[in-house]
Amino acid sequence: MADNGFSLNHLTETEFEEFCFDLLHAMGATRLSWRKGTGLDSSPADQGRDIECYFQRKDIDGQTSEKWFVESKHHTHGVPAGKLQTLLAWASAERPDVVLIIASNFLSNPAKNYLESYNRNNKPAFKIKVWEKPDLERLSSGKPLVLRKYGLAGPFDFLNILHPAHVRYLRNPPVNTMDYFFDLLDKLEPGERRSFFTGAFLNVINPKFREPNDPRRQTLGELAIGKVDYTEFRTKCHQLVRHIAPHFLIQAIVFYELSDAFNCADKTSIQQTRENMKQTLAFLQEELQKPKADIETINGCIVTMTDSIEHIEERTENNYKRYCSFCEKIVTPLLKEQHPLAVEWLERAMKQEESKS
Repeated sequence: MADNGFSLNHLTETEFEEFCFDLLHAMGATRLSWRKGTGLDSSPADQGRDIECYFQRKDIDGQTSEKWFVESKHHTHGVPAGKLQTLLAWASAERPDVVLIIASNFLSNPAKNYLESYNRNNKPAFKIKVWEKPDLERLSSGKPLVLRKYGLAGPFDFLNILHPAHVRYLRNPPVNTMDYFFDLLDKLEPGERRSFFTGAFLNVINPKFREPNDPRRQTLGELAIGKVDYTEFRTKCHQLVRHIAPHFLIQAIVFYELSDAFNCADKTSIQQTRENMKQTLAFLQEELQKPKADIETINGCIVTMTDSIEHIEERTENNYKRYCSFCEKIVTPLLKEQHPLAVEWLERAMKQEESKS
């Protein structure tokens, strides 16, 4: 393995082709065809591309199916320009929508110059894409089954995407004061604050809920009796610290939100999450066929689930950005607090306990 923990040099040429096939499948490619014509590492019978597949592209008026020719190049050094000519010749003859060159490390500068010159002089009908080692590391990040199959991840690959502030908070949670904590929250935009602390608002305020009269459309927030907002959250926190240590309450809130935020942002579990959602979708479709099924509700769930599956990568990436923002705007400052007041509170509490005994 390379120093950065991601290397494909341990794979044979055939294994690298198989890695590319599995990666494309995990990314949503359909009608995949591995065109390996022989059992040898080098396959002259592949007709200019190692893999042929299709990707769905969303247009304004629907979806279009794009045909991709994919050529994998497994070189420990830069791929030379001469290794690309056969692929481009076949692509010119058969006119796919996209030609993808996947290099286990990188293309040589002459190869990159050759592609630029080819695009400029030939203006091909197809797009030319190149994935090099950094691209493969990024694209395979959320594909644990692929990573494990090819020896690219340990048993706890999610550890690689934990924010450093999250790790520091887990190892040594700070003793913070309520004034400092709420000073941080006051500086946030209202929408961002609610995004960071929605779960804490509900759990700390702990409202009662009325019975829904339209369960298909009413949200949990709409059913809550009383206000579930920042002002009420702040008031309830100050009431609670009459009975428990302030730093303990803050830690409980931050631990809860860190756990919830990372669970939604875990890019290493996308593949498994998608499979679970597909199983749920199949169950809903079976329920739809049963007598006396609530067709409107089930169809609504199917539409929501289908949309979630389609946009899972985008949603997870946005959640990961929110998780990192929470770590940088809340967790990192909490780790930096100089907390003499918190220490003073602990000493005072200990003295009160001693006086009672």
